[in-house]
Amino acid sequence: MSIGAALSCKEDDFDSLYKKADEALYKSKENGKNQYTLYSCS
Repeated sequence: MSIGAALSCKEDDFDSLYKKADEALYKSKENGKNQYTLYSCS
């Protein structure tokens, strides 16, 4: 299973947070099975 998650930053709205979680999911899929990626505020 591949999982992507995102932490909400001050400037995020629903659409930007959803996009970040989606990007994290696809990064997990690129890295192989049984991976998770967390998109966090920097």
